[in-house]
Amino acid sequence: TFRATLLDFGQGADLIAQASDWNMTQAVGESLDDLRRRLRERKKGQGGFTENWYKRYAFAADPLRVADVGVVGDAKGGVKVSILSTEGDGVASPALLATVAAALNDPLVLGDNDHVDVVPAVIRVVNVEADVWLLPEAPASELQTAEDRLKTEFAASRRLGWDFTADFVIASLRTSGVRRIVMISPAADDYTRAEPNEAVALGTIKLNFKGRSY
Repeated sequence: TFRATLLDFGQGADLIAQASDWNMTQAVGESLDDLRRRLRERKKGQGGFTENWYKRYAFAADPLRVADVGVVGDAKGGVKVSILSTEGDGVASPALLATVAAALNDPLVLGDNDHVDVVPAVIRVVNVEADVWLLPEAPASELQTAEDRLKTEFAASRRLGWDFTADFVIASLRTSGVRRIVMISPAADDYTRAEPNEAVALGTIKLNFKGRSY
């Protein structure tokens, strides 16, 4: 019962109840994990015009299309807000940027000396290629299963500033029927570094079937 009251452990109706305590509701089509993320930013963004303050209202502006928010301020009151979209490869549309800008420039949200600039996050496209060996009993569709799992794990993990590594690819492709994986791109010791205003997008995925073995 106590765990259900904690943000990191609450599920289902318990998490929705936590959100309602902060005057938040689950948007139609919004996953519980995304609601949890919004609630976390809401709790952080209390009592001042800080990075988390603007993140809170940017997420709330469009819970279904705002995937992540990056905020960088300068000493002169300039605030650059980078938006990662849930749509397409992550580039926020002009309509979404306008929606977030309107929310952040509300007189009740905007700091007296702040000037907010809402921009799309920089997207860095990465291509994946790997040689893959399957177990003898694995079905012919196992490569597609592994590719689908990589896409799912990537979508769940991607955030602004999240580095894309070969280790992540290997772990995501490791389905029950995969025996061995040798990375070609990115190389086993390589990774794509993302700055706080950048996010990675998957480009092509090429899995080369190399045979079967134990």
